[in-house]
Amino acid sequence: MGWNEANKAAEESGGGLFLQLKDRDIKQVVVMGEPVHFFQIFGDKTNKEYATKVPNSSFRFKVQVVEIHGSNLEGKLWSGGKTIFERLVYLHQNMDGIHNKILTVARKGSTKDDTVYNIDIKTTLPPEKVEQIKAIKLPPMERKESNDEIPLPDDSEVPF
Repeated sequence: MGWNEANKAAEESGGGLFLQLKDRDIKQVVVMGEPVHFFQIFGDKTNKEYATKVPNSSFRFKVQVVEIHGSNLEGKLWSGGKTIFERLVYLHQNMDGIHNKILTVARKGSTKDDTVYNIDIKTTLPPEKVEQIKAIKLPPMERKESNDEIPLPDDSEVPF
């Protein structure tokens, strides 16, 4: 085993429980259930989730999906920010919902400053596929809710 083989294995292993897209990836997913929203502070390595907006936090959401790759179906969590959420809400409100539909998700860009996602409805699932998709085991929608106090700015950021 060398670096190339290990790298290939890492790429093939996917993102674990989460849907992961790299630059120029295109994936197909079926949204299952309802989203959970929360707020998170970018760069906080503890990944604490807050139920309400706290200083320096951003809106985030996650929803259970089934990722389709060929004949393989895999349950994942899809987590994202406000822009992705707004697109999903638009599709849900204006395209007769997003459940029982295959969505195509494409990513272009590799950093938070240059990444753009394109999300469209590819097709409606045929009835026989709906039951197959519903049988897929999905990861739990646990919240890593923080019981800690809301973070305050450190002394260098206090204006007095």
